[in-house]
Parts: sequence; structure tokens; C-alpha cells
Amino acid sequence: MRTETGSATGWGVESSLIERIRTHIAAHWGADVRIVGRAPGHSHDGWIMTCADRPGQRFLVRTEPRDGPFLTYDAIREAELLGGLARLGLPVPHVLMVGGPEICGVRFLVLDWIDGVVHTPHSAACLGGAERIAYATEFVQTLTRLHRLPWTDLLDRGQDPSVSGLLRQFGRTLDQLVVVSSVVLDYVRVWLQQAAVAHSGEVALVHGDFRLGNLVWRDARIVGILDWETARVGDPLFDLAWSCMGATSGESPVMGLVSRDEFVALYARAAGRDVAVRDLIFWQVAAAWVRGCTEARLLDLSVTPDRPETDARDLSWEFGLYRTEHELLSLIDQYEQGR
Repeated sequence: MRTETGSATGWGVESSLIERIRTHIAAHWGADVRIVGRAPGHSHDGWIMTCADRPGQRFLVRTEPRDGPFLTYDAIREAELLGGLARLGLPVPHVLMVGGPEICGVRFLVLDWIDGVVHTPHSAACLGGAERIAYATEFVQTLTRLHRLPWTDLLDRGQDPSVSGLLRQFGRTLDQLVVVSSVVLDYVRVWLQQAAVAHSGEVALVHGDFRLGNLVWRDARIVGILDWETARVGDPLFDLAWSCMGATSGESPVMGLVSRDEFVALYARAAGRDVAVRDLIFWQVAAAWVRGCTEARLLDLSVTPDRPETDARDLSWEFGLYRTEHELLSLIDQYEQGR
């Protein structure tokens, strides 16, 4: 992460946008606001700032991107959801301000910064055996707690929680591709629609991107759940399957913590329900397909001719998409063999 301070100099076309936001926040709070650096992430642009009258405290500004992997964003919806989750006691960032396009051309959120550690699968794998089990247990307990929340009080009741709703939402991403194409993703979209008839499932609040990279830890406790832009109503097994991305067998490691079999057993115990392997694999296909749609969109944005600011490093999404396609075909083969 960059650590340049002061106003947003040296950041190209983004500097004007973030400078307008910084000026607006400073005027609203009546104090000097400084930019500390960029926040990691691919779906939103994020900026870390400090305020003179809040010593030792940082906050995060997240702007809606002009182009992004999910096509549509709604900062107002996310702010309302975060407010509802906070009132229910879930550890989420508190919303300090919501800004509209009249200020800088896009909507943005100002969130408090949650101090702690954000683990990667690599750093998690370096923990001791007992620690990894403790982390995995906390992970699934927090996830099942989330799934038990009264979603009708948090999200629009008119959402379609079915697989068809998921396919329509992310199918629009595929339909908007300009340069990139994927026969595998097109095939899996049809396969999911046909296989979905055997998976009616439960309906709950689904985070949509519940993984180590979106969790803030202090020791083995989760103190922050981040990035709610893809939250929706759906089957809670989607979140479980998303957490298992890349784990194509029972022995495969999940996020560097425990094996898939161990992880699913911990989840089943916390949720008080059995998880059939075939159901899990179906939702792993759905989750990997959503990930593939995102990777294809990001790659497409990177190589579209009218985007001169393309960074060659963004082509790494091509390799991610390649791995996802192989994972999808492997999972479908397992599902079909389990008939």
C-alpha cells in the first residue's frame, strides 16, 4: 500500500476526485483531513485518511468505480445495510458519512477503520495446528451467526433468492464483455440453471465474499467483516462454498486453515445442519462461476482498447480465469459422477 501523505498528488486522474472528497470531508468536520494512502481491493477504490481532531484514528473512503467487476453499485444500500448490521451487533465498520455524485461525480462512503490483522491463506497456513482450528471455528461460527440474522429487516424483500436470480445478476457481467470471452463460463451458466432444480435450499442473508481477505482479526477473534457490496438474499451454502474456493476434494486445504472435510464439519456443527457433499459441490460450482465472471470482467476492463491506463499486471486476471475454468470443469465432473 502506498503511504503518500497530504493531498492526492501523484495519483493521475483519480487525484481530482479524491481531492474533492477530502475537501468536502474537511469542511463538513471542520478539521484538517489528510490522505494516508490507498486501500487494497479490486471492486472499489479505497483511500485511507486521518483527521486532525481525531488523533490516532483512521478512516476509509470507498468510492463507486466508474467501471468494475459487478457492473452496478449502490453505496446508499450498503450504508443502510451496515447500519442495520451494526444495530444487530455484528462487527462491521460504522458509516461516518455518505456522499453523492454532486460532490465528486460518484457516490462514496466514509467508514471507520477497524484495527487488526487481515490474514491470507499463506499467513493462516503458518499458524500452529490448534490456532488454525480456533480460527476456522471462529470463522464458521461468525458465518452461521450472520446467516441467522433477520434478512427481511436488512435487505429488499423483492430480491430473487433463487439460483436463477444469481445467474441473472452475474450473467449481466458476461453479457457486457467486449474483448474477453469464455466458452466454459457460458456452458456453466446453462449447467447451473439445469442442475438448480435439485437444490431449493434455505433463504438467508448472504455476504457474497466471505473469506479471510474481508475479515479483521485480533488473535483468533473476528472484529470486523468488510466489503458488503455483493450482499444479497440467497442460499447460505453459497457463502460456505465461496470460503472453499479452490478446494476440490475433501483433503484440500480451505484458506490454509483446515481440510475441506474438517471445515464443512465445523460449519455443520455451528449451523446445526448436515451439509451433503453433492449440495456443497453444486454451490462450489456456483461460487466459482461468480468468481469467473468477476475475473473475466476485470480482464476485459484491462485489455479494452479505449482504456489507455491499462496496467500490464492486470493481465494476471487471465491466469486466474484459466484456473477457475479448470476448477469448474473438475467440480462438475465430480457432481455428475455422484449421481
